[in-house]
Amino acid sequence: MELLFILLFYLGVSPIHGFVLVNKKLLAYQRTDPIVESGIVSGHVHAVIGNNHFRQTFDPQVWSDATCTTMEIQENKSNYWVPSLYGIHDNGTYSAIPPMDIRVYYLNHVS
Repeated sequence: MELLFILLFYLGVSPIHGFVLVNKKLLAYQRTDPIVESGIVSGHVHAVIGNNHFRQTFDPQVWSDATCTTMEIQENKSNYWVPSLYGIHDNGTYSAIPPMDIRVYYLNHVS
């Protein structure tokens, strides 16, 4: 946690105003978006990080029952997902390009 505060200071972000989570551990690739396309197979693939209860529908109770997470802060049982990128090989096939890291920003907007 101390490293997180040093990083925030380096970035010029006060812990009072927000913080950043960085994750390099991928949970899965899935054709799922529980907010935009809840309950159905998504039209595109997402790279997913976070808890082990990621599903096609958003159910706070199911997600809060998660037993593990890919996040460094184990108490964080949230899920995060970003569209997957694909590269095209010379032979015309595709393969997923794994994200190098996924940064999650939490900001406290003071009015």
